[in-house]
Amino acid sequence: MPSGLVHRFAGVDGVISLAAGLPPAEAFPVTELTARTVDGQDVTLGSEGRQAYLAQQYNFNPKGYDPLLKWLRNLTVELHGVQVANAPAQGPVVVKKKEPGTAAGGPGGDTAAAVALTVAAAATPPPPPPPAEAEAVTASGAGGTGGATAAAPAGPTDAESAAVAVAVAVAATTQASPEAPVRDLVLTSGAIHAIFAIISCLTDPGDTIVVDEYTYTHALECVFLPRGLRLLPIRGDREGLDAEDLDRQLQLATAEAAAGRGACRRPRLLYTIPTGHNPTGAVMGEQRKRRILEVCEAHDLLILEDDAYYWLYYPYGGESGDNPGDVERGEAEAEAEVEKGELEGRGGSIALARGGIRVPGLEGLPPSLLHLDTCGRVIRVDTFSKLLGPGYRLGWITAPSPLAAKLANWVQASTVGPCSVTQSLPGSL
Repeated sequence: MPSGLVHRFAGVDGVISLAAGLPPAEAFPVTELTARTVDGQDVTLGSEGRQAYLAQQYNFNPKGYDPLLKWLRNLTVELHGVQVANAPAQGPVVVKKKEPGTAAGGPGGDTAAAVALTVAAAATPPPPPPPAEAEAVTASGAGGTGGATAAAPAGPTDAESAAVAVAVAVAATTQASPEAPVRDLVLTSGAIHAIFAIISCLTDPGDTIVVDEYTYTHALECVFLPRGLRLLPIRGDREGLDAEDLDRQLQLATAEAAAGRGACRRPRLLYTIPTGHNPTGAVMGEQRKRRILEVCEAHDLLILEDDAYYWLYYPYGGESGDNPGDVERGEAEAEAEVEKGELEGRGGSIALARGGIRVPGLEGLPPSLLHLDTCGRVIRVDTFSKLLGPGYRLGWITAPSPLAAKLANWVQASTVGPCSVTQSLPGSL
């Protein structure tokens, strides 16, 4: 029975679940789990809300543990200013001083539209109504090492490949809705598991993926190459990926594919690490991000934004503004710019609301590619590895809602969801 259907009716009065393989609470050996944080806060998963039971049970919701999902959805709205399913609507928290580039803000291209059409064509069940007063049960994950080297579901079927072709053909004759795309989140067993899920759902062996000339070796050696992907490396500089070289290489690759020369197919996915790039440490400025979005829009390229180090960004210790090379500015000058509405990044309005008190690493976060994207071209990966600890093996994907549904099904098929205990603990902090 699909887990989404179980989740849909979990806790509904008068409904008796006949789903096989779900142990009752009496079968579990632990009745209470207690953890203590470094500041002395006790977190207890006990009988209240059936938390100890949920921490030991399979996953009812394919997208993850409901309380944690709710918190992350609200955080995504606040930090990135995007529309998220099942989250309160609100504008971005960013105070911006200039308008986005015209190309990046235009209608979506073929691939972005095809994602939604392809997933809609797949047999994905409709989103369930909210469960009645009951917390969803989460799964005990099998992907303790991130899932990159574990056996994964088979690649796209012939029917799915045909759906992609039809979707691209339809999208080529239409324009995306002028309304901002709605995203949703999917919890994964770490960032590498999230990357694996995206690559498995959006590529076929033999496809070309665009990467930085120096890139994350775990993704390269455990995901891209085993998948049979061809690599199109792009040179970088002190701000990471070089947008102009990206444009040149994509023009060459597209021309060769059109002429039938070479073995490369036209690239359709870019993988990049914009903040604290691994291994170079480069930080991508806002204008560079806008230019990359323009290039990807022109070449109809999806973007996989792997931003594990976003949460460790320190904007007010000598580097501020949208360029990592900007000259250091004093606090008084920065405060004046906030009040004038000129300071870019996430920290401006938040710091102003808190009386100008800035906490490095938490406030002043730069605009993400997700925030700057207006047509659903960016698929973002985050992780708790740099926030809480790598052993939690907990990350999440932010993607257009139709794609998120398909990614959730893939996660269910590969690991039955992340570890329930590690979802429950952060959800209770």
